[in-house]
Amino acid sequence: MATTDRAETEHPSLGVKTPATRGALRRLIDALPDDVLPQAAQLLDTLVARTDDSGGQVLMARWIERNPHKPWLDEARLVKSGVPVWALVGHLRSAGGGVAEAARAFDVPEEAVAAALAFYRRHRVVIDARIEANAAQLEDPL
Repeated sequence: MATTDRAETEHPSLGVKTPATRGALRRLIDALPDDVLPQAAQLLDTLVARTDDSGGQVLMARWIERNPHKPWLDEARLVKSGVPVWALVGHLRSAGGGVAEAARAFDVPEEAVAAALAFYRRHRVVIDARIEANAAQLEDPL
């Protein structure tokens, strides 16, 4: 009988005990107070980064860079073309196409789109927030 769902570890920076399984992790996230969600998201991003495949890391090193004028994670962009990661991810969501279609739409190599997706998997919370903020601005013009 598996009891991993009951195993807990104290996490000092959040001040809560963290359960050991994915289901328990989902329940923990749902139970977190709003004021610690940004910190929890950052910790989760770090955890995902540690478990990400090395192929994704190689792609990101080759194709993703910080914007020198806006060095925040949500402004990460493709090397050479300067296409923001959030723009590619947003396009993939709205157009419903795949990597090849996005590569054609932005005139970038498929490998660059794959790198953007690896970056997105690693920094999902930040990129999603950027996409949502852009959508909100469109809904509420000046």
